[in-house]
Amino acid sequence: MKLTVVTPEKMILDSVVIQELLVPGIKGEMGILPGHAPLVSTLGSGLLKYRLSEEKEFGEIAVSWGYCEVQADKVVVLAESAETKAALDEQKVRKTLEGILGELENAQLSPEEIRKLRQEEQKQRTFLSLIRK
Repeated sequence: MKLTVVTPEKMILDSVVIQELLVPGIKGEMGILPGHAPLVSTLGSGLLKYRLSEEKEFGEIAVSWGYCEVQADKVVVLAESAETKAALDEQKVRKTLEGILGELENAQLSPEEIRKLRQEEQKQRTFLSLIRK
């Protein structure tokens, strides 16, 4: 089964052959193996875990929001954002998270502004969880 992970800005993985995939769906983690029934699902924010053919360890990518399309022989993940551990700077992530938490203390925020800030907070926390591994 081949895995492709792409964001509007960049290609993270391009048709990498995998044996197993764990995807952070909007309602929980989904396990996908070769021959899985076709489906389209909404992504949440979390760690996408994949095991390459002939490997025992899982690779991980922090993904936030988007869609996952599964076909019998391939999976395409279209994410709003996706980062590998190597691409993340812990200081920058922590500073961004602190800024978001500071903004959330503003009593004048609209419900929509709060929702957007909470989504960004969740994305930054996902980045931190990947960095700490």
